[in-house]
Amino acid sequence: MRAMRRAAWSVFCSALAAAGLLTACQPPPGGTCLSSNDCRPDEICIEQRCRLACNSNVDCRGTEECRSGFCQALVDAGAIDRARPDANPVDRTSTDGAVADTCAPPDPAWWDTAFAYRAPLIISAAPAEYTLELDLREAAASDLFLRSLMPNGDDLRIVWLEGNATEIDRELIALGSDRIALRFRLQPSESYPGGSDDYYLYVGSVSSTAAPTDLHNVYRFFDDFEGHAIDSNGHPQFDTGPSGAWQIVQSEAHGRVLRAGNINACYGQIADTAVADGMLEADVALLAASEQSALAGLLIRASGLPDYGATYYNVALWSEEDLFRIGHIVNGNPAGVVASTQTTVHFQRWYHLAAWFTGSDVSATLDDGLTIDGSNLAVGDTQAGLVTFQSAAMFDNVKLRKLVVPEPTVSLGAWETACQ
Repeated sequence: MRAMRRAAWSVFCSALAAAGLLTACQPPPGGTCLSSNDCRPDEICIEQRCRLACNSNVDCRGTEECRSGFCQALVDAGAIDRARPDANPVDRTSTDGAVADTCAPPDPAWWDTAFAYRAPLIISAAPAEYTLELDLREAAASDLFLRSLMPNGDDLRIVWLEGNATEIDRELIALGSDRIALRFRLQPSESYPGGSDDYYLYVGSVSSTAAPTDLHNVYRFFDDFEGHAIDSNGHPQFDTGPSGAWQIVQSEAHGRVLRAGNINACYGQIADTAVADGMLEADVALLAASEQSALAGLLIRASGLPDYGATYYNVALWSEEDLFRIGHIVNGNPAGVVASTQTTVHFQRWYHLAAWFTGSDVSATLDDGLTIDGSNLAVGDTQAGLVTFQSAAMFDNVKLRKLVVPEPTVSLGAWETACQ
């Protein structure tokens, strides 16, 4: 293929030169690109930059090194000794001052040589099966690492290197210039009263298989409802009320979803998941209202579900006053609004709602932007779920994560490269 590209470029370039339209028959080395056709014949387009394909350091330019099959520029590298193309890389420092990479020690062994870099995750005390969140920019990931990341972030991997190496399912929740973050869950047999460094972050591969992203293995509870039969009455992982009000339906935009019928108030408690402190999020769409006062959203700190006389807090959209709000219900009766903010509430539109509740505090977001905060929440009740009031509604991608206070921390150890 490369030879065909070289021949095609040569013919095309020669024709342009003969017509006086081009003075040089090569694009500049290391230029920007949208595809490999924009690069020199001996280069390939990776992350919108033309890079030399390589088998060893000898194939690369003076301040580049062969990693994952292509030449990568290293910050403050200086010239590489081409007489020793297979030598271990020397220590280098990134432009932000963080340690960029050292040759990895033989123990634990390198998980997959298709990946150029790794760093140990230093995890503070955390319970077994805890879902952790790692923000790479907050963790001061080096500039070298961030520039090695694929544009879609698919090469960002979590690997447990205790015993046999195990790649961990993860959810990439942010990938942008201001934030790169993911969530993953600790292994069932693992608890860390004194912290852990058995988990590693790998990055820098352009040829690996897709990352594992089964969110059932990331959260305490997750359901996108795709695995359930259409028109099934109720849902096996929810305690729902009233009887017959909930069913799995096909949505044009979201595939299979959980629908609550328009019967005064409908409650869906996530079964077998007692969570006093946690995070609950879901996609929510109001469908049609029997009255102007239509509400749909999340249930936290609840007891007595799914009966009408339940006590709970709702984090919900309320159409009557165009509000995103946190309300309190005691024994089925309104007991006040904890916090609210104005927003236009549309029917037949999907919203993303999320709530974090720890101790007596709660924080909620709408579409990852609009935020409301409340305090003085009652403590002790542990049910969580979904709610509608005087409106049919649909729910999808429900996630429940248990939190502990203080939240376990995740930091990065020194970056390493695979020993040649």
